Amino acid sequence: MFVTRFKVWGLCLSTLCIAVAINFFAHKWIAINLFSLTFWGFVPVGAIALALIALSGFMLGAGFLNYRSDGVDVGFLMAVCLSLQLLVVAVDYWVLLMAHSQVASQLSFGQFFARHISLSKLTSYSREMGGATQVAGDAGFMLLIPRIGVLLAMAKIASTMDFRELGELTRHGIKEQGPGAIF
Repeated sequence: MFVTRFKVWGLCLSTLCIAVAINFFAHKWIAINLFSLTFWGFVPVGAIALALIALSGFMLGAGFLNYRSDGVDVGFLMAVCLSLQLLVVAVDYWVLLMAHSQVASQLSFGQFFARHISLSKLTSYSREMGGATQVAGDAGFMLLIPRIGVLLAMAKIASTMDFRELGELTRHGIKEQGPGAIF
């Protein structure tokens, strides 16, 4: 039981790192912070997408290893989702520290996190008015409330779903019926 749990948790932590890396490289290469994408100004679709990537290791591992989650896993998955929020900002902070090492004495991670949230930009568009961009300011912290709520809900949903049928389908269905058995 514990060995299987730690294998599933390890897969989840590896996909968490993959999700953070995807966000980092998308931000650097195409200048879009995927984690901050929202719909209607408050539905965090980017956070949902990256949380799905981060939790996919748990979901696939639970299916393949025939593992049923419990309350401990709910807490672990909530910690993973909350750490996704922190790691997305922390990677930017670490890159800043590597590029400018003297910044560490002037700007702590807490200050960087607060500036990152309060200086984020909100962009809205409508056909009649066109596009408008403004700095969120202190409203940026208000936008964290639905994002954190959605991340915690994603963790709860991932822990309550039963992925053992996925593992049975892939273990037996593909071997006996061929690759078309999934579709």
